[in-house]
Amino acid sequence: MVKSYADELVARGRKQGREEGLIQGRRDVLLGLIRRKRGRIPVVVKATVARTTSVTELDRWIGEVSDGLDVRAIGLSGVKRARGGNGHRKPPTRAPKRRIRTAPSPRP
Repeated sequence: MVKSYADELVARGRKQGREEGLIQGRRDVLLGLIRRKRGRIPVVVKATVARTTSVTELDRWIGEVSDGLDVRAIGLSGVKRARGGNGHRKPPTRAPKRRIRTAPSPRP
């Protein structure tokens, strides 16, 4: 049986749809695991997962999150950990507000 060009396009579209469904399913599993462990998902993590199209990368992240690693430890948060540090930067210090003392107003 001879396949027409339309049949080839339909077959190609089905294959592409299956691959996209597989990737989306992996994304959903990964985000579900992170939500279960952290309670909420940081926006940076959602964006990183959403733009990832590699099934291998998503599978690796799923395995690492299910093993108990933090999203920062596997490089999902977009924040690189400093060597020897805990990954947190010290917040900037602010000078205390100065109170200006004025002379008491005379009472009538």
